[in-house]
Amino acid sequence: MDEPINFEVIFENGSYKIKNGRNLCLEFKFIERDEFELNKSEDEGENEEQDEDKGTVLYISKIYKCSNVQYSRKLINMIEEMVKSIPEPPWSSVRYITLEDGSSINVCPSKYDSGMDIDLRYLKILMTGQSWYNSFGYKSVNHEANVAYNSVIINKPMHWLLSEFFDEEYIEKKFKRRFPELSLDLTVQRYVSEMTKDIPKSGTISCTKEQQKRASLLFNLVYYIARNQMLQYDFRLQKKVERTPKCGGYKKKTLQNSRIKLKKIIRKSINAKQTKMINQFK
Repeated sequence: MDEPINFEVIFENGSYKIKNGRNLCLEFKFIERDEFELNKSEDEGENEEQDEDKGTVLYISKIYKCSNVQYSRKLINMIEEMVKSIPEPPWSSVRYITLEDGSSINVCPSKYDSGMDIDLRYLKILMTGQSWYNSFGYKSVNHEANVAYNSVIINKPMHWLLSEFFDEEYIEKKFKRRFPELSLDLTVQRYVSEMTKDIPKSGTISCTKEQQKRASLLFNLVYYIARNQMLQYDFRLQKKVERTPKCGGYKKKTLQNSRIKLKKIIRKSINAKQTKMINQFK
């Protein structure tokens, strides 16, 4: 049975923290534009740049899997909705939401072993051409160039990629023996996607010995690709806030009053969404 979801919001050391019981789920803070260096694309116009300089950045500094229910995406979505809809500073002045992608996926844990943390950033790029965060709008300034470069790599034959890291004996002993049903003539994207199908998803309590061996091979493959910088990916990501005109308007308030009111708004928003979120995870 899934753990009960019981959100609590606290303000501590300059950051807002969303907790589920004792577990920290997400931490964020507001940073003035002139204190935070945003990645900027070369085609941004001068007027847009001057306008953005007046805004605020909501920086998501920490994201955790704080329950055996995976709802990190739901939490981020909730933050995005509040940024768009709350007409109170500093929410109303946020122009960008930023984060640093350090995502991983844990597979095959057991009573005696914590399992393997596979780098989700590169695994998703190998499978789909973009990262998990890219898929819902968080991108780097070099996103398009990275996608084009990586597309060439993941559409090459798998035997080409393996030969970049391993000798024929290792390829025969490990990949052909562990995945006899897969041809090395498949593209990298297709082969890696097929590799993941027999490996239990994150949160599964146990794996068979064969699944552990397959997961270990996938872990090693993604590790070598990341270590050798085979793919291009900038983990500093940002998403521009698109809001309706009525949500603007920055009213001057003291910092302390703003924090108190903001905390109440967050708590009220979380309580309103909590039942709906729980039902979605059942």
